Amino acid sequence: MLKRHFTGLVLGLCLLLSAAGGALAHAGLITTDPADGSVLADAPAAIIFTYTEPVSPIGFSLIGVGGAPAALGDIKIEGPAVTVALPDGLAKGSYLVSWRVTSEDGHPVNGTVSFAVGAASGPVAAPQTDIALGAAIWLVRAAQYVALFFGVGGLAFGLVAPLPRRARGISRGLSIAGLVLVPAAIGLQGLDLLGLDLPALATVAPWSAALVSTYAQTEGLLALAFLLAVMPGRAAAGIAAALGALAPTLSGHASTAAPEALMRGVVFVHVASLMFWLGALLPLGLSLRDDGAVLRRFSRIIPVPIATLLASGVVLALMQLGPPEPDWLSSYGVLLAIKLVLVIGLLVLALWNRVRLTVRAQSGDFLPLRRSIGLELGLVVIILGVVSGWRFTPPPRVLAEIAAASAPITTILKADNTQADLTVTPGRVGPVSIATKLPVAARSVTLQVSNPAAGIATISRPATQAADGSWRVDGLVLPAGGAWDVLLLARTGEFDLTTLKGSFALPATETTMKLPTVAAAAMSSALLAAPAVADDAFLASCPTGQTFSAGGITISGAYSRATLKGAPTAAGYLAIHNAGPAADTFTGVTSPAASDVTLHQMTMNGQVMEMSDVPDGVTVPPGGDVSFDPMGYHLMLTGLAGPLVQGQCVPMVLHFARAGDISVQFNIGGIAQDRPVTDNASSSAPMDMGSMEMSGMSSMPGM
Repeated sequence: MLKRHFTGLVLGLCLLLSAAGGALAHAGLITTDPADGSVLADAPAAIIFTYTEPVSPIGFSLIGVGGAPAALGDIKIEGPAVTVALPDGLAKGSYLVSWRVTSEDGHPVNGTVSFAVGAASGPVAAPQTDIALGAAIWLVRAAQYVALFFGVGGLAFGLVAPLPRRARGISRGLSIAGLVLVPAAIGLQGLDLLGLDLPALATVAPWSAALVSTYAQTEGLLALAFLLAVMPGRAAAGIAAALGALAPTLSGHASTAAPEALMRGVVFVHVASLMFWLGALLPLGLSLRDDGAVLRRFSRIIPVPIATLLASGVVLALMQLGPPEPDWLSSYGVLLAIKLVLVIGLLVLALWNRVRLTVRAQSGDFLPLRRSIGLELGLVVIILGVVSGWRFTPPPRVLAEIAAASAPITTILKADNTQADLTVTPGRVGPVSIATKLPVAARSVTLQVSNPAAGIATISRPATQAADGSWRVDGLVLPAGGAWDVLLLARTGEFDLTTLKGSFALPATETTMKLPTVAAAAMSSALLAAPAVADDAFLASCPTGQTFSAGGITISGAYSRATLKGAPTAAGYLAIHNAGPAADTFTGVTSPAASDVTLHQMTMNGQVMEMSDVPDGVTVPPGGDVSFDPMGYHLMLTGLAGPLVQGQCVPMVLHFARAGDISVQFNIGGIAQDRPVTDNASSSAPMDMGSMEMSGMSSMPGM
């Protein structure tokens, strides 16, 4: 009966997870333009970062020799590429760009890129990592694992057999400790997201950043699991165990490998099986003297969770490692090897307990088994400490994805009597650098590429000659995969033109932006003891569905999206109805939330989506409507006074030529909000950008 219940719980939750949305991925930096370590003749206007997936910028800063970091705020996002504008007039010398972004799995990713203008002037010191913060994150993560497996798992074991009073007390205490650690975990995550030191935990910034990250979902479910575990009743313990096993599937490395739905189910099975096994150890050790029936029942049941634990563990290890590569020897691989050695020792010890010591305990000699269970507990704590180290290491499969995405594509261009190799780096959709070395001297070179199958006409760019004699075109955006035709026009003399032709195949890339779910946002905000504090200029909360009217103009559905700390811009959306007898013109907006608010419009220019200012305002005809939405007219807020936090209301004043000024409250929805905010959870939908190049969009993390 119990086996059927346990298996049914596992299978039911697997089906639930299989029906859930796509899992989250861990981003990695593929390439930069200019490349790391490059020496440039002239100062670049911007630096382009290309990642393995779309990311959310947190902060970029420029550091010169002997100088303090200077924040870089002019940021443009185009799919997985982030373009960061550099200050004008950089002097000759060495520079370091420090970057920090967050990937869709909630993990912060950071690094540095160096370049020099003219000639290197010496090494530039990189920002130092806060070792104390890393240690605190590791310690809290390990302590939460102990609270989950021995606290929630121990109380859930009460569904199998009566718990000794002492075991129940210890498990309840661990569960309470786990609940207390949830705010600490959230705050430390915020510090890591923003690159702040531990003293900044007393400020608003890390809490605001963490609560809109995907990691808050995991901690929200853990908080609810710890809370339910200490409540009376068998049902509460069972639900707590299910939520505790579900929480790790919402963020982290292990849930991100393809096929995503399957991997999330495997993660749940692994955690649920481990929770049953480890949760039983403490009650067993304390009940040996009093009740041998508990030991006999556990011995009959344990083969089922052990089998599912081993099977799911093998699947997770293989998926995270990928095919045999040198990256198996990365930090992640080393931690995995240490864990496997310890787990093998634990399994051998468990087998010895079952085959040898259980029989002796049933005969009354329970002391050897109790000592062995104590040794098991110690091994488990060490294993959980090792597993907590994975928080800081990308799995080998991510490293392999970065290497594969960074790999160039090489093709041959041919003319009548000559040929040349052409290299596209990286060989994927997005910003690329194209280089070729001609067998003849050329005065100038022009590169032309087109993709007729994708409806992309000729893109022409002049090439520049590098120090090694090759001709390069950097920062060219190839917006679609498929067959690209190449035409290279080399001016070899005043009246001589050599034309080389060829083609290359660019792998198609999935460009649908997968937006994270917000399954535990409400729970985390209700349970955390240290919520984010809104800016004084904003309202902490406001009713939804409001309308604002004056002079025949009615405003409805006004909303914006939550932003991360440090985001320089956001967008605003609304609907305008003119009930008056004459046309009116919407001329502008002012708001304490931003230093400037302008009217913008998204338009299609062939396959290119462009954003432009609307300096003359927007006319609203009599009896007509105008909608401001993500793919048309919208408000662009620049110079944000602070992060926009979900649930706030931001005041703005809308200026009309006839109706005058109208004060409006904009509801702040989720980070992926795509329609007016309602009393229900924030709505979002995946945005499929197809083969469009996003052009002219300056700094749009709030879009």
